[in-house]
Amino acid sequence: QKYTHICIQTHIKKLFLLIRLYGNPARCLIKVYEMRKIVDNRELNIINRFLHGDHEAYSLLYKEHVQELFSYGKALTSNDERLKDAIQDVFYKILSNPSSLKNVQNLKYFLFKSLKNRLIDILKSEINK
Repeated sequence: QKYTHICIQTHIKKLFLLIRLYGNPARCLIKVYEMRKIVDNRELNIINRFLHGDHEAYSLLYKEHVQELFSYGKALTSNDERLKDAIQDVFYKILSNPSSLKNVQNLKYFLFKSLKNRLIDILKSEINK
């Protein structure tokens, strides 16, 4: 919930900045949509390159999302080592099974969901020891 609150505050700040830049809120929303479309297309291009064997694209995915995943994961666990291991597991799974990205339309959602599920698995295994 704390993470959601921070995200909302960040988005509101960005929205006010864009309104100041573009004046009209409707124009602002159009710009946000256009920017998001560019980001989505760029991510889909990187995924496509990785699926076709370009391992530099994998490095790009990692570099662009590892910090975001760490920030998101901090809201789920206070154990940094557990979190780092989970993030490493998520990216290792992608590297060892590239086809897992084949039908991904929203990479950030996929990564966040994968991290959350991996942290749950780690916690379950720790409890069962």
